[in-house]
Amino acid sequence: MYTFIRENKAFYKAFIPLSFFPHTYYTAMYAPEKTILIPTMHNNGSSFRSIITSVFSKVAYIGFNTVAEQKLAERIFGKKISDHGIISVGIEGTEDADWNVTKRKYNLPEAYLLFVGRIDRGKLSHIIQYYLNYKKRYKQSDLKLVLVGGLFSKPIQHPDIIYTGFVSENEKYTIIQHAKDFVNPSKFESLSLILLEGMSRGKAMLVNGKCAVLKEHCQKSEGGALYYTGEKDFISKLHNMETSDELRLQMGEKGKRYVAKEYDWNIIMGRLKQAIERIG
Repeated sequence: MYTFIRENKAFYKAFIPLSFFPHTYYTAMYAPEKTILIPTMHNNGSSFRSIITSVFSKVAYIGFNTVAEQKLAERIFGKKISDHGIISVGIEGTEDADWNVTKRKYNLPEAYLLFVGRIDRGKLSHIIQYYLNYKKRYKQSDLKLVLVGGLFSKPIQHPDIIYTGFVSENEKYTIIQHAKDFVNPSKFESLSLILLEGMSRGKAMLVNGKCAVLKEHCQKSEGGALYYTGEKDFISKLHNMETSDELRLQMGEKGKRYVAKEYDWNIIMGRLKQAIERIG
C-alpha cells in the first residue's frame, strides 16, 4: 500500500487515513500534502508519543470528531498542528431484528439498563458496582443490567445482570430500541457512535462525566444525555431516569433533534468535501 501511495499519489486528490495505526504514519510521510487525517484520538498514552507529532504537523488537514477532541490535540501539539476543523461522521438507521425472537434468544427482561461495547474493566469502569449498589438502595426497582458485546473480563454472576455476547447489527438496534435506559461509562472517546445511535432512537442516555467528549454531547444536546460525576450522582440520576416517563421522553426528543442537526450525512459529507477542496 505504501509503495502504491508513493508511486500513484499524483492521480489522487486526497488520502484519508483513520486513527493512529502504521498506515496513518506512512501515508502522512509519503503524501503529506494530500493527507486528510481522521485521528479519533483519546486522552491516553498513544496521543503523547513523539512520532505522532510528526503526523499532526505534516498532514494537509486534520478532521476531528468533536470540539473536545480538537482541543485535546491543540493542547498537545500547540502551534505545530496542521490546519484542522470538525468533520465527524453521520448516523443512519438500520432495520431492527424481530424483538420477540431477539428477546427469547438472549433472555432479555422487560425493563433494563443497557451497555453496548467491549466488556472489560477498563471500558466499564465501576459501572457494574454502581448498578449493584443502585439495586441495593432501590430494592423495588425491576431494572436489570444488559451487557451487549464481547466479554474480555471475568463475568460477574448476578441474577440481575445479563450478558448477551456479540449480537448482529439488526439485533443490536432492536435491543437499543427496547431499552429503558442506556449507559456509556467510558472515559476515553473521540465521538461515541453508540451514544449517538441511542440518542437517534430517543433513548435516555447516562454517560461518564470524566470523559470530555461525552460531556460535550450532554451540553450541546441541552440535556439529551446526562452525565454523572461519581457513584452517588450515578444512582441519583439513574433513579430519576427510571422513575420518570416524562424525563425519558424529554431527553429522547432532545437527543433525536441533536443527532438530526449535527450528524446528518449531508452535513458530514459537506464538511469532508470542503476539506478536500481546501487542500486542492
